[in-house]
Amino acid sequence: MGFGVYMHWVVILTVLVLTAISTFLTVVQGWSVPLAYMTVAGVAVAMMLIVLAISYFLAGQKDRADLTAVIMKTVRQDLADLFENFRKK
Repeated sequence: MGFGVYMHWVVILTVLVLTAISTFLTVVQGWSVPLAYMTVAGVAVAMMLIVLAISYFLAGQKDRADLTAVIMKTVRQDLADLFENFRKK
């Protein structure tokens, strides 16, 4: 069994940790809910970028090229969809 079998548990535990941080900031520290959510969202984005960077540097040359191609394709499609939604409004 590879690591991929356990990835759903990694996602669930990550969401639980981020929820706990948000709850702590709101209830114990007295932060406003939107500020706590923005902080937790920033932490989540930073975690994703760190995982992406680690994956990128641990990958071989061919895998790096493939990963970069997939990321660029996804970014282009997301930006195209975003601009299309802006035009509709």
